[in-house]
Amino acid sequence: MNHTCWQVVRIAAAAALLLAAAGLRGEQARAQEPPLVRVVQVACPGVMTDTGPQADKVLAMVRRGLLETTGQDTIAEAWGRFVRPEDIVGLKIDTRSAPQLATHREVVEALAQTLQEAGIPAENIVVWDGQQADLGRAGWTLADEPGQLRVLASDVEGYDEVAYFDCEPASAEGERRSRFSKILTKRITKLVNVPVLAYQPGAGVSMALENLVFGCCDNTSRGQVNQAAEFLTIGFAQPAVQKRLTLVIADALRPRYDGSPGGEAAGEWNCDSLIFALGQPSADAVGVAIIDEKRREKGLAPLAETEDRPDFLTEIAGRGLGITDLAKIKWDKVTL
Repeated sequence: MNHTCWQVVRIAAAAALLLAAAGLRGEQARAQEPPLVRVVQVACPGVMTDTGPQADKVLAMVRRGLLETTGQDTIAEAWGRFVRPEDIVGLKIDTRSAPQLATHREVVEALAQTLQEAGIPAENIVVWDGQQADLGRAGWTLADEPGQLRVLASDVEGYDEVAYFDCEPASAEGERRSRFSKILTKRITKLVNVPVLAYQPGAGVSMALENLVFGCCDNTSRGQVNQAAEFLTIGFAQPAVQKRLTLVIADALRPRYDGSPGGEAAGEWNCDSLIFALGQPSADAVGVAIIDEKRREKGLAPLAETEDRPDFLTEIAGRGLGITDLAKIKWDKVTL
């Protein structure tokens, strides 16, 4: 081989080494990047009818969402990632704007059925919310007997004097504490968040964090509007919530993109979806995106350009409590 040929070989070898090194650095950089947080949206067009959701289709949506979210092959394996047969599983629903807007009963019943398939006895499943009156407007009757699904209300069970968080502003009576429900702190061991997706004046969106914080403690009116971001962030970070939290399964079958909580249904539409996520803040970020898409369709400004900016998402991310940047969220959409 002549001198010129050797030069070509050496140059080619050097180039190959440089390319290999560059590729290795790229692979190392990718390996160091944190994995995307996953949110699964399961849609079933036509699941909503004039009389409400079709129960069989909702059950199919719940099954698919649980398997997709966990990567497991069976419902027992999926729920087994979060709960054991001896756990008392709380399904925290949202009935504050009932009857116009509330977690649909069909969603709750599908979750209860799949939990029982996974070995959780009916009496170890607690459906609950803050106010007995709200639950009643949503069609629920309190129940706390052995051998059956339990339905509890915080205003009946009471609030925990030991488990609370303290923040400004104080209430009109000067109270700075918000106490957590005894259902959360005394009755259940695991918490499944089952909120409704809706536009919310002040916070921008009501879904996962609103249901966890405003729905789980007292003295909440002081946290509305101007203080929503701080109130939600501080409340969400509390051990009473964090140590019991499993996943969020949000009811986006018929969400609200505009209007007042408890008001007329003019701002509602059939989205025909359920949203599943392990990261509660990430689920809320997707919820905002879904609402914004509908608002643009209706000629309304996105929430970030209104007085009802969802600032709590920025606050949550800034304190390291969750991922709220859609660029860092793997939003998988599954259609049945």
